[in-house]
Amino acid sequence: MTTSLNGAVPFREGNQVYLERSRIHALLEKAMGSMVVTVTAGAGYGKTQAVYSFLRTRTFLTSWIQLSERDNIQERFWENFTAAISLISRETALRLAEHGFPGTSRRFDRYLDIPRGDVNPRARYVFVYDDLHVIKNREVLRFLEQCVSSAFPNITSILISRTMPGINIAALDSRHAHTRITEEDLRFTEEETAAYFQIHGIRVGRQITAKVCRDTEGWAFATYLAALFLKRLPAPALAAEERHLPGMHTNIFRLLETEILDAVSPGLRKFLIKLTLVDILSRELLEALNPQKDLIAEMEGIGSFIRRDPYSNSYRIHHLFLECLTLKQRELGDHEKQEVYRTAAQWCVSNDRRIDALAYYEKAGNYDSIIDIIDTLPLILPNHTALHLKALLDRAPESLCRGNPMLETLRGKIRMSLGLFIECKEGLRAHIRRLEGQGLPEEICRALRDCYLYLGFVGLITSTDTGDYGYAADLEKAAFYSPLVARLPRPPVSVIMLGSYICRVREPEEGKILPYLAALEASVPFGVRAFGGCMYGMDDLARGEYAYFRGDLPQAEGLVRRALEKAREQNQYEIENRALFYLLRIGIHRGGCRELQDILNSLEAQKKQEYYRNRFIHYDIIMGWFYAQIGAAKKLAPWLKNEFEDGEINDRGRGLEILVKAKYHLGEKKYSAALASLAGRGDTEGTLLFGKMETLAMEAVCRYKAREPEGALAALRSAYQLSLSSGIAMPFVELGRCTRSLMGWALTEDSCGIDREWLAGLKREAAAYAKKLFFVAGVFGEQDSPAGGSGAGPRPVPSRRLFGTGPLLSCREREVLSCLSRGLTRVEIAETLSLSINTVKSVIRSVYNKLGAVNRSQAVQAAAESGLLKADG
Repeated sequence: MTTSLNGAVPFREGNQVYLERSRIHALLEKAMGSMVVTVTAGAGYGKTQAVYSFLRTRTFLTSWIQLSERDNIQERFWENFTAAISLISRETALRLAEHGFPGTSRRFDRYLDIPRGDVNPRARYVFVYDDLHVIKNREVLRFLEQCVSSAFPNITSILISRTMPGINIAALDSRHAHTRITEEDLRFTEEETAAYFQIHGIRVGRQITAKVCRDTEGWAFATYLAALFLKRLPAPALAAEERHLPGMHTNIFRLLETEILDAVSPGLRKFLIKLTLVDILSRELLEALNPQKDLIAEMEGIGSFIRRDPYSNSYRIHHLFLECLTLKQRELGDHEKQEVYRTAAQWCVSNDRRIDALAYYEKAGNYDSIIDIIDTLPLILPNHTALHLKALLDRAPESLCRGNPMLETLRGKIRMSLGLFIECKEGLRAHIRRLEGQGLPEEICRALRDCYLYLGFVGLITSTDTGDYGYAADLEKAAFYSPLVARLPRPPVSVIMLGSYICRVREPEEGKILPYLAALEASVPFGVRAFGGCMYGMDDLARGEYAYFRGDLPQAEGLVRRALEKAREQNQYEIENRALFYLLRIGIHRGGCRELQDILNSLEAQKKQEYYRNRFIHYDIIMGWFYAQIGAAKKLAPWLKNEFEDGEINDRGRGLEILVKAKYHLGEKKYSAALASLAGRGDTEGTLLFGKMETLAMEAVCRYKAREPEGALAALRSAYQLSLSSGIAMPFVELGRCTRSLMGWALTEDSCGIDREWLAGLKREAAAYAKKLFFVAGVFGEQDSPAGGSGAGPRPVPSRRLFGTGPLLSCREREVLSCLSRGLTRVEIAETLSLSINTVKSVIRSVYNKLGAVNRSQAVQAAAESGLLKADG
């Protein structure tokens, strides 16, 4: 049974006895009703202990994020953050790690979308951000500001800091959603000081207790030191009371050394000093640093200066004690320091904490391992990661750069990621000239292979602007050196990253498009041989894309399916994803729900490919396009519905994302928001041929719907001129009923200046497409799925499917029923669904039997009453 001591309760954890301060617990209990709790006080006031003591008695699901100076590097902060999340949900943490640090508003929306489907509304969550005062990076602070202000109603964020956090929480104050716990709240009272002495077996009179409380001003750290001092005094000395008490605010480090360090074994002293060299005090890492584990047990007996954190299975060393230990680092030899850094780096690598691993390897001077880590990163790196790696390599000693050929090679990769294409090419060409006279040892061949590979990719990326398609020669050189290198790249390194369009040309004439396609076709075999299957199927996909936009569906399907097979053979996940996207678009033209379901199942299966880094984002975008196309707006991932845009470097798929947002806003009749989204396509993706055509088609429709006839005609005329040169009109066809209405109106405008046959032809094609789209929407768009973005996939279409509470109908029966409800004759149904007239008759009889109807009107009425039909929106 626990005994209360003046409003405080002792509790034991391991070898230590701690004091639960009921007064502080009551403050925190009340604060749990707030979205944000700030616990601010100087060093040594027991902030962390107070929060930990409270949370250990509650059943909250807790993530404790221990921050350090290194968390000012965004990628490191994200590794730290996701590691803490993994202790609650490993799956959520993996998806967050794949998503990357949300450095923009749209990425933050996407970040919120990930846990939305995982948070249990009946559970209570607490996120603790400890030592927040060390964070100065504005992007990290902005994330935390958005995070604590946009939290779910059952999540409370506790911010522990020496000063008020550098984030704006004024809005929370105005809503009374912020609770402050300050230094004054945390000071030990005289009663709590007496209780603390009592649980540690210190028997002193009230005068000594009062003096300690007065001298320390309730400072928890000084109270602890006073207890150590008093505990060591013999009884006669205690009787002398006041004259034996030292000033508690002076000579803190001297007291720590005499009371703690001098009392431990020499082995533990050295072990503790070694721990000051690392930021992560994981139990596993400590065991690696002390294989016998004997020192860990001794360390746990020191006292409250070192506490085990059960939330992360790691240890926390009190700040002041850590500073005291850091001053002793001179007691370690260089060899001992290097061994600590090497061990810490290896542990970080095995636990996917690459930023920390790079830092430790840099301190150890182990650039070979740094190169190995950078070499396992994707071809195109996020901007912040590339900047961090550039700074790291720039700090490398010149002697190491001369001795390791891969260092300058990887600089080329980083420059390519940063868009420094001219600097990248010049640096790589100069490096190649230095290397090619050094024979063919494997390390030279590896560097040359990668140099030529990066030159080839830079050539591919920049050919859109330069018109220079000679990059195949660089990839051929890379393929020459590749067999001389023992280790071939594997996913995710070998996975080519795609933009919104594969055929990246701006001019509409075939004379511009065909050379691009020919160069890509010539390059792909070399990319495959040089880099572990990289680019396999990309040329077929580009030609299939071109055929699709020209409206040649049979040719497009054949090429895209061939690209799909090749991509799967060599694990080219992004090529596979884009091939499935075009097959999805082709499938809508046919109106075949079985075919579409197979494609949707394949897209769903891609989410299980752990080496496909962008799988959840790409899934959301492709499914967002599909749901927006069939009018199922509720099924879109919420982050795709945001009206605001902001830019990111190296996000070459952003054009497709913006198109999906515009399509969503169009479906919701938010024409100004749709036009605003389209304006954001003025980047590279929006100026590409297919991007321009899709943008103009949607702009014309939006302006027509918004009753802006002049703007609609201007966009339509521009699209017409582009179509005459390129033969591309598919973006208009895919807008279905919207295009039918637009073209019908344009045909009545005598001054539109557009060929009437072109307008009439597109009107017919769009009307036929709209019919197919109606059937698809009836199958996939009628029943709402839970909102949840990448966590909510399409529901499977079984052989017999229940709609509402009515009878079970097959997919074919559903399609025929939709035709009956629209008044189509049996012949028209056969033509629309590409069925024989006898099949149509058979299906109609089956529908009548299941609905208990004897004619069309009874069947339609019964279907409507049972929820099988909804009004055509």
